[in-house]
Amino acid sequence: MAQQQQHMCKECGQTFPSYKLLMHHSQQKHGATNPVMEKRPFKCTQCPYSSDKGANLRSHMRTHTNDRPFICVFCEKSFKLASNLNKHMKLHTEEKVYACSECQQKFPTAGKLKKHRLEGGCSTNNSAANQCQYCDKTFPDVEQLNGHMLTHFVTDGSSYSTTAS
Repeated sequence: MAQQQQHMCKECGQTFPSYKLLMHHSQQKHGATNPVMEKRPFKCTQCPYSSDKGANLRSHMRTHTNDRPFICVFCEKSFKLASNLNKHMKLHTEEKVYACSECQQKFPTAGKLKKHRLEGGCSTNNSAANQCQYCDKTFPDVEQLNGHMLTHFVTDGSSYSTTAS
């Protein structure tokens, strides 16, 4: 088994499995400064993370909390990072060109179709009882149907109306 490289503190001889942990120790115990850290003035108060951009630190701070300010307008799922919301939105907005040969449900990527097949999305539970009244797609359970139904509604702030999909 390969031995992991150890990083030793020059002040007290204590060793650490990573340079980052050594630097954190040196700063906390010995008041040492790290030339890399000095170029990164935005420092996390809860871990050794630092950045040269305040926006990066604000995003990072959400890893220490349950703050999820980025919310999907279609299904209300929330995310800590805008980039994760943007990836998620593709589930609702991308053209769905990959159709399941068993149930005709369509997916935006071949990978999502494969996942559907592997997870048994075409089980005997996938019946007309779980069929969308607007686009005739069927779903393995009521929860997925209800989540899908939200994609057919838009709001102007005061009322909802259906959209064609």
